Amino acid sequence: MTFFEPDAAQGLRQAFVLGLSRKPLPKSASLEHLEDKERALAALSLIGQNLSFSRPPAQTVAEVSKVARTLHDDARPLMPDTARRALVPILAAKKADDLVAQAVLDRCRVACVRMHPFDLPDALRLLRLATSKLGAAERAFLALADGATQSAVDLDQIAHWLELPKADRLTLIRLVRSQDPDRARTLIADSFAGETADLRASLIEALAMKLGTNDVQFLESAASDRAAKVREAAQSLLGDIPGTAAYAARVDAAMASLSIKKGVLGLGRSLVLAIPTGKKASEAFEASEREFRQISIDDIAHRLKTTVDDLVDLTPSDESPVTLILIPAALTARKIDEAARLAKKAKLSLVLALRRFYHLLTPLSVEQRSTFLRSSLSMEGPGARLTGLDWRRLCSLFEGPTTTELFDHLLAAPVLREDLSLAAAGDSKSRLDCDALVALVALAQQDRLAMLNQILEPLPPALTQMARALLRFALTLPPT
Repeated sequence: MTFFEPDAAQGLRQAFVLGLSRKPLPKSASLEHLEDKERALAALSLIGQNLSFSRPPAQTVAEVSKVARTLHDDARPLMPDTARRALVPILAAKKADDLVAQAVLDRCRVACVRMHPFDLPDALRLLRLATSKLGAAERAFLALADGATQSAVDLDQIAHWLELPKADRLTLIRLVRSQDPDRARTLIADSFAGETADLRASLIEALAMKLGTNDVQFLESAASDRAAKVREAAQSLLGDIPGTAAYAARVDAAMASLSIKKGVLGLGRSLVLAIPTGKKASEAFEASEREFRQISIDDIAHRLKTTVDDLVDLTPSDESPVTLILIPAALTARKIDEAARLAKKAKLSLVLALRRFYHLLTPLSVEQRSTFLRSSLSMEGPGARLTGLDWRRLCSLFEGPTTTELFDHLLAAPVLREDLSLAAAGDSKSRLDCDALVALVALAQQDRLAMLNQILEPLPPALTQMARALLRFALTLPPT
């Protein structure tokens, strides 16, 4: 057929298929010699012969993206079939929330298994609720489903980050900052002068994550910015970096209210915090707390011309303002043992530890968090009851099963025991909720799951449905 013009060959085929009476032969110079029927039949035979030997065009196979390949390159083994079956009711439950999602993914991580690819579509909603917990396969599937990139920070996006909307630019900078602080600062500095005052201030605030001495030079230049809000944001961060003039000035102002006083007749010493007058007690303490924000306990001890150990010994044995000032100072300096001593000395409640110091615990390792929280195990009295947010924070800090010591202490807490008893009896006075039970399953070591199953047994099914489903799933995973 190569001796026919393409259009003529197509027209010729259509004519023979439909019939020459319905569609005459097309007029073309290459077909003039086919006016008589014999030549037309000869052309028909040639066309038929050509079609019998022609092959359909090869299908173009789209290149498999790097994201899709990652879905199958994940080195973790697939979870056993028993775990897959136990996971089905969790994925189908409409009440499964972020706490359940984190518990499922934490269990998978601890057991070193991943979801079966066939289960990922059903798990999509839960994956979106716990993006920080995803493994390589889950991240890749979520990227394919949402049309996103494989990595949280994509190099192509960074190269063109100035073209992104403001909100996306800030999100990308925060993500870069979490992985490569110096690169994030360089990106900001390169385009800083041309941005609006609002965006400049927001970009400065994004540097608060992983703040360090390498940021001083840029922040000092931003502290002389033409916009007041930018100057204030830069000056605030400079005040959090030890060694800067702003930090020294802030320490001077804070230390004016903290001193070591001798006792009566010069016997004994005590640490005294002067609370600002003319304000409510809570407002006055919050003002003092802001003054001591991000100040290291080493600097406090140096200004008072004493040692950190001596400072801890001088601290009152209660939840006094002095104690609540020094604990974050110790956590800021990563002196976990000293912070734990202060918390134990003050009989710090777990509720207060989670509510006041959660933001200081998140940058620490799981081991360091556990060391501190083991010293904050007071769970007595009505104020010791953990709320849904408290349970979420506890699960977030341990990223899976906690230590046996802490878990046993949680179960032995009087307020929790009381709520369990009231719930088992059907008493409406019980303040036990589903979050507490799900969190207990999430925090339980493998050897505590059977005991936890007995605790859930007498409780109402409506209260334990999700916790039971999560417990069955945890029991089917390989032991760690």
